Amino acid sequence: MPEPDMLAFTKIERTKPIAGCFLPAFINNGGQYFFANLEVFEDGRVDAWELVDLQQVERKINSGWIATTVPDGKDISIHGVGQFTIDDCSWLISKAKAYEYIKQVVQLLNPSMLNIYQHDEAKVRKVGHVVEGESGNGKPVKWRKANDRYSGKWHGDNFFHFLKKNDEGFYLCHSNVFADGTITISGIPNPIFTDVAGFMAFVDDKKVLTFLPENSHVEIYGLGTFTIKGCKYFADINDKAGEFDDMVAAVNGSPTTGQICSEIYDQYLATPTVALRAALKEAYEKIPKSKRIYVLGDMDVKDIPVRMIIYGDNEIEHWSHYEISKSRGMELPEIFVPKPMDE
Repeated sequence: MPEPDMLAFTKIERTKPIAGCFLPAFINNGGQYFFANLEVFEDGRVDAWELVDLQQVERKINSGWIATTVPDGKDISIHGVGQFTIDDCSWLISKAKAYEYIKQVVQLLNPSMLNIYQHDEAKVRKVGHVVEGESGNGKPVKWRKANDRYSGKWHGDNFFHFLKKNDEGFYLCHSNVFADGTITISGIPNPIFTDVAGFMAFVDDKKVLTFLPENSHVEIYGLGTFTIKGCKYFADINDKAGEFDDMVAAVNGSPTTGQICSEIYDQYLATPTVALRAALKEAYEKIPKSKRIYVLGDMDVKDIPVRMIIYGDNEIEHWSHYEISKSRGMELPEIFVPKPMDE
């Protein structure tokens, strides 16, 4: 029998879907509380801003990183929604019970508790002395045809918002946007199935919001309740309409408005022309306002270089580094962007 020639054989790999669910909680990062959907998977792994096993989950709960309660008077940050001071909190899951609660969710996903992942330090991948972090990257899924597991799945993305209850008060929940353009409002007792037009009707009727006035009563279903006592900032709910197209494009593998703009930006830097500057302006202004600062994937300069090309060099004055240096009487930082060669 010949020796297998591995160099001659085509390398392949397989991807195994691992079922899971979102579980509402908070990440306590240095005393700042961030509302988060923990991604809990059937193999016992949990994504709490990094992918960990059940033993590590217990340690993160004990350290306070994963929190199921927030003290009265603290601020909570909600990605894409805002930052709010909360009070009169009533939480359902104490710190002492948080680990068993998460483990119970794993058991519901995997009743036999087979193939539970255990972290092995020897298998951690490193680049030099830097450990490569892992992400669960859990995404919402639904069957293309209800109750037909042979129909295939639609994948989606999600975002947070408030939802007005039929009675007094609001839910803090999330909506899942799927590749077929449908939307499911989840994190509530009875999920709502709709589409973009239906969702925007909820926005127009003030049923879906990103801002709540003082003394509003809020429920996080399965986690607890609190009262809004103040707002530090909030996002414009109307920006969500523009984000839907990008979400659907992304889950379908198509370029988003930000990716299109970034590609034109690179083309402009390579060959700066009046036509490319005009194309860059058109592409940039199609990006939802709340997403424009992320267009270059650089949270240092944000979108300032793009704005300087489109609107002029004075845009650098809105750069946080420039503003801080100017206020402290320090040397002003610079960002160089080329002018069109044919202007």
